[in-house]
Amino acid sequence: MPTATLHLDALSRARAALREFPLYAQVESALGAEHAEVVSLLLLASVDLMMPEQRSMVNMLTGLLPGDSPLAAELTNLRAQIVALWDHARDLA
Repeated sequence: MPTATLHLDALSRARAALREFPLYAQVESALGAEHAEVVSLLLLASVDLMMPEQRSMVNMLTGLLPGDSPLAAELTNLRAQIVALWDHARDLA
């Protein structure tokens, strides 16, 4: 769990940015507040793995994310972790 003040501040800003997306509101409505953040993050992080129609729908609900936003940085890290996990799973198969 991160403890550095700068990292905690960046996470707080990223969470606030995530909650502003229409995608977050729809996920929260469908699954509840308890799961909305993690499901929204996973959807955004895995958008490149989706079929074009699915990707288009998610992008419509999020718009373009500024590259310098704290949320973009968190998504970049999460995407790298997903790719590493996927690669590791393939190596085990």
